[in-house]
Amino acid sequence: MIWLALLAPIALATTQDRKTYELMVGPSTPQQGLIVFLPGSGCEPVASQVDTIFADAPGSWRVLTPEKRDTRSAPWSYLGCSRRFHRHTTYQNLIAADTDFARRALEHNDNVCARVLIGYSEGGTVAPFVAAAVPGFTRVIALSAGALRGEDELRMTLRRNLDAASAERTLARIRAFPNDIDQTVEGETFRYWNSMLDLEPMRAYQSIDIPVLMLHGDEDSVVPVEAAHFAAAQSRALGKHNMTVEVIHGADHSLGSGTADGRARLWRRIDHWLEGSPCRAIAE
Repeated sequence: MIWLALLAPIALATTQDRKTYELMVGPSTPQQGLIVFLPGSGCEPVASQVDTIFADAPGSWRVLTPEKRDTRSAPWSYLGCSRRFHRHTTYQNLIAADTDFARRALEHNDNVCARVLIGYSEGGTVAPFVAAAVPGFTRVIALSAGALRGEDELRMTLRRNLDAASAERTLARIRAFPNDIDQTVEGETFRYWNSMLDLEPMRAYQSIDIPVLMLHGDEDSVVPVEAAHFAAAQSRALGKHNMTVEVIHGADHSLGSGTADGRARLWRRIDHWLEGSPCRAIAE
């Protein structure tokens, strides 16, 4: 059973006005754990994304998700994302704001044993930077997000539909117009992509010693599965035995979370991985 509530904004160290969406999974128990969830891209409120992914999740969890700035609810969401959203939404701003949010969330839940950071897609790229900056999480889970340098990931994505020369020209145009919010490629603005090009998630993972689970579908059409293969190879080369990377056969970018059967498979895998934690949150 799931209880939903929209909380008042958490007081942040910055001047940003960010609301928190809270989802209660399972009954409240003394073993209830905390999940800080970093959502995927887009300017719609996070509620539908969170509710879909965590539907049928086992255990007893309090899930806290930061609402992005300048989101649009229906019917305004049908107009697309605002220019204010596009100007503000860069990976650097997301990492800074989500790091602050995670730190505040842990401070307000310092008596909780199981404290898990989960990031999906865009949020999965942000997650290692947050975990590296905020001590106190017991586990990290990255869904549909690998560890490739941003430019390499976008290059692979572009080459699905473009030849190599055209892909390189597109990357060069993004570099040439780094703050352009009118030109887009793969559904995102040049400004957004430029903020990602020099990101190196694997560097952040190198500084994380707590257990990390990375799940990726081999039919992901958004983030290339090579991003997960890279993470697996690098973790082995660096001796990062705390990292578990798994590629799910037949799964797309949603990892099957859009259907009851798909969610059940996804959460069985996550729950099995969490069984090794001394702080596993179990519903009585």
